[in-house]
Amino acid sequence: PAITQSSRNIQGVLQLQVALLAVGPVPAPRLGLALASGLRIARWDVLIEGQAWLAQTLYLPEEPGVGARIDILSAGLRTCRAFSWNLIELAPCAHLSLQHLRARGTGPHVAARTAHQSWLAGGLGVQARLRLGAFFGLMAQLDLQLEAARPRITVDGAGILGKLGPAALSFGLGLEWIL
Repeated sequence: PAITQSSRNIQGVLQLQVALLAVGPVPAPRLGLALASGLRIARWDVLIEGQAWLAQTLYLPEEPGVGARIDILSAGLRTCRAFSWNLIELAPCAHLSLQHLRARGTGPHVAARTAHQSWLAGGLGVQARLRLGAFFGLMAQLDLQLEAARPRITVDGAGILGKLGPAALSFGLGLEWIL
């Protein structure tokens, strides 16, 4: 039995990445999940996507317990061009996103104030898709992202916890539905 593509020129696309791992721009690797939705026009995907990452806490090495809890959310636009071979698709992608960082001071004698900063990031990536049916498949995604800003995380009166890196490399596994 063969799996056939739809004859429609425009289709809906929904992608859910349930296992997302990134290295950078924060000092420690981070875990998260992503959701993307959009249109497939011929072999081009245009997707609006969002990513949520688990919070991390950065500490000052010279003052145990003093640090900041950081949360990063992102929303963006991704476009990909799919190339198919039977049940397998490879799709090079370009993406632009708005990154939002929230940091809250923690520790003894630290005011629990929250600071926010947002910036743009852009990058290139590739998606590999395995079609398990005409409307469903598995996907893997690898992205390299360059950050347009490098926020510095500080605790007032205690010092600098760190500065975010200039780039991030992420890998995700998930599911794709063609609607």
